[in-house]
Amino acid sequence: MTDSTLNETSSVFEDVMSIIKEAVDASIQNAVYQHNKVPQWTSAVIEYTLKKLQETNSSSSSSPSSSSSFKYIGMSQILNNQATSDYGKTNQCIV
Repeated sequence: MTDSTLNETSSVFEDVMSIIKEAVDASIQNAVYQHNKVPQWTSAVIEYTLKKLQETNSSSSSSPSSSSSFKYIGMSQILNNQATSDYGKTNQCIV
């Protein structure tokens, strides 16, 4: 693997992580865990992420300096993190 390939891969990874964070923030924010909303949240996170990745892939493919295009596989898991503190229970969504 050349340095330029490694740098490009690292840059893509950072871009993808940023897009996923945006997707979670836009879809869930600071919601309290509700089991009946998990399918809706999961779909929203995956749809938002794939849409943004497709836009990023399309714009980078049209650039003459970039010859790379990527395929993505997405998976989302939302967990209920119940923490007990001195002040009672708190529910938190973890993606």
